[in-house]
Amino acid sequence: MDTVKSYVRTVSTKLGRKVVQVCSGLIDGLEYLHRHGIAHRDIKPDNLVVDGEFRLQIIDFDIAMRVKDEDEEVDDQCGTEGWMAPEVAKKLRHSPIKADRWACGRVILFLLNTFKKRDESLGTFARSLCNDNPELRPRLLLFGYMAPPLSDIGSVAANRRKLLRPRQELMKVDGENKKQKLGVGLGLSGFSMHYNMQEKPVAMVS
Repeated sequence: MDTVKSYVRTVSTKLGRKVVQVCSGLIDGLEYLHRHGIAHRDIKPDNLVVDGEFRLQIIDFDIAMRVKDEDEEVDDQCGTEGWMAPEVAKKLRHSPIKADRWACGRVILFLLNTFKKRDESLGTFARSLCNDNPELRPRLLLFGYMAPPLSDIGSVAANRRKLLRPRQELMKVDGENKKQKLGVGLGLSGFSMHYNMQEKPVAMVS
């Protein structure tokens, strides 16, 4: 498994050919976390890894937190300089979910620019996520439904619409501490994850 940042350093043509899939995987993964009331709060290329088939995994949940909904606000500052939403960088009271959306858009635009990938629909969505006004950032669930069917992102989105629901969920029990865990396996645009719903999320595995 390699981080997206490691591919960026070498401007790898391999990732360049799969950048739309990777971006779609990021949106799917983050949307899934948000839907389950988890804000990551440090989305950046260093915290995104891909396997040999460029299926994306989000890692490093050290500062992640649970939230009731997208309107819950906090007043602490966390994240990484350059990848924090404006309201977080200014130490303003903010919604962690909406700040995650900004970081998601920032990463997507960064990857599209780095690999010189032109995808108007994906770029437009990413720019809307980077709106300085948190209230105008669209929910990640809206991604793909407006994409032109013949575009790169449109073909990815078509598969996403078919697979988005229902998601495959399987309850597992930890044999050591008997706490229930939710194991989740997704085939959505290359996103897969596993985390402990009773405790802080841990690094995702396929």
